[in-house]
Amino acid sequence: MPLSGNARARCAELQLDRVASKWAADTKQDAAHERAEIETFLQRHAFAPFHGLAGEEVANVLQVNL
Repeated sequence: MPLSGNARARCAELQLDRVASKWAADTKQDAAHERAEIETFLQRHAFAPFHGLAGEEVANVLQVNL
C-alpha cells in the first residue's frame, strides 16, 4: 500500500509552531517569518476531498517538506 503525504489540515496547523521553530533554528532565520511562510504554503495547498463533500480539509505535508 503506498504512503499518503496527506494529513488533516487542522493537525498540520497544530504542529506549525514546533515545525517553524525547528526550521528557523536549522536555517538561522526568524521563527515568525518561517511560520508565516509555512502557514501560507499549507493554506495554498490544502484541499477538501470531493470538493468538500467528503471528509475534512487535508494538506499534502510531504510536499511541504520538499
